[in-house]
Amino acid sequence: MSSGNVGDGERSSARAYGCAKCWPESADSAWEARSYLDQQRELIDGSHFHFLVLSCPECGQAFLSVFMESIDWDDGDDPQFWSVVPIDGAERDGLYRATISERDLQGVARGRRSLFRAAPKGEPHSNGWATGIVLVPHD
Repeated sequence: MSSGNVGDGERSSARAYGCAKCWPESADSAWEARSYLDQQRELIDGSHFHFLVLSCPECGQAFLSVFMESIDWDDGDDPQFWSVVPIDGAERDGLYRATISERDLQGVARGRRSLFRAAPKGEPHSNGWATGIVLVPHD
């Protein structure tokens, strides 16, 4: 299951959200910046599927962060993936009010530049730009 497109992140919309600290031009820098964001609310807390709302302490920009993992029963090298996208106040409030399902995520920030981090089995991690929330199969 995948709703976003990896490698299709629009550069023109990059600065429409966030600040240079929380949403920099480089995908690697954006991943590093994620660690400085404040957790606002946990929406789903599963061991292999987790999503939450984060915000920038500098500019207040809200982000939806989704974590997905599949169990590697053979080698213990669990593939892990993250999708992070800036959201506006109405999107954030809608996520807070609703009971969220994985299907609902497909409509959030559709067409907006997002960060996608992939740590597939047996390969080094990579960070790149995508469009919308990218969902991958998970346990």
